[in-house]
Amino acid sequence: MSGPATITGTTLTVRDIVIGASGCIDGDLGEQQQWVLEFLQRPIEQTFSNGTLTWKSGNDTLNFRSE
Repeated sequence: MSGPATITGTTLTVRDIVIGASGCIDGDLGEQQQWVLEFLQRPIEQTFSNGTLTWKSGNDTLNFRSE
């Protein structure tokens, strides 16, 4: 997946997402790809605290922690 992204304030917005060849996807892998696509298509609110970057999109949240 790729697409141009912009950040305004604390909001990340990805537009015109394209998906390259991903082979034969079945079961959970296809559902996971769909979830990520839907997550990225909504505005993403970003926060950073105590070494954790948090992305919130709709009711879903992703946390990225450094090791």
